[in-house]
Amino acid sequence: MAGKNVHFIGIKGIGLSALAQFFADAGAKVTGSDSPEEFPSDAVLKRLKIPLTSFSPKNISSRIDLVIYSSAYNENHPEIKKALSLKIPVKSYGEILAEVFNRGENKILVAGSHGKTTTTALLGHLLDTAGCQPTVFVGGISNNWQGNFKKGENKWLVAEGDEYQKKFLFLKPDYLLITNIDYDHPDYFKNKKEYCRAFEKLKKQTKKKIFIGKKISPAFRKFLAKINFPLLGEKNKENAFLVYRLAKELKIPDEKIGIAFKTFKGVKRRMEIIKEFKIKNLKLKIIDDYAHHPEEIKATLAAL
Repeated sequence: MAGKNVHFIGIKGIGLSALAQFFADAGAKVTGSDSPEEFPSDAVLKRLKIPLTSFSPKNISSRIDLVIYSSAYNENHPEIKKALSLKIPVKSYGEILAEVFNRGENKILVAGSHGKTTTTALLGHLLDTAGCQPTVFVGGISNNWQGNFKKGENKWLVAEGDEYQKKFLFLKPDYLLITNIDYDHPDYFKNKKEYCRAFEKLKKQTKKKIFIGKKISPAFRKFLAKINFPLLGEKNKENAFLVYRLAKELKIPDEKIGIAFKTFKGVKRRMEIIKEFKIKNLKLKIIDDYAHHPEEIKATLAAL
């Protein structure tokens, strides 16, 4: 796609903005449209000087080679309609992520109802620390990279799998990490059985090995205590255990795992301390957290 004109509809979305960075890095001329509302990805897109406009069919012309749209929209969107009328290739976020991901030599997918963003960022940071030079797509802003995409080689490719609308079924991983399965997205999945069935399909199309989240072992608890693991809460420790088990499968030594875990700075809006201040003798903190599912809220409150 080097030198090609690629337009993103809904570019501020966390998944689409990561793909936009990938295409820009590959030499494509990237443009995008979205609402004027503030998004976590705004700073990243501004840093890359990607032109942003409000939604309008005027954004679409025959000079565009490819249109990629967020799954929040469909063929009724005015820009998608215009692109189709001009016979410009139009693809969804899930389709394009799959075209990129499925070309990797060693493809690692992180899925699950809760905790997958932090787990993906931690795994990406670990592989980077171990010298694997991974390419990573994260569903949040990593504090280590100040972005939701990390450029690397295609030998190691890490992505976060989104179960909503079964988008993760486009992906064919070699290794699959599932943090947990807890009924979510009732606007799309009729019941828990249908929700779980999507994960079962994903497991069947995994080529090498599947790791599923579980309670941490006493030995791993000692390992975390020794390195002073920075993330709060039992759920984060369980997700770190998931990453650790994959790392051992990949023969990454404990020393490098420890360095990566100790230097991991977390993800924005995941128990993120955004301000510390003092009023009289009280030391106060403002913590921002994205938790919205009841189980996520329970886990956050328990950790705090």
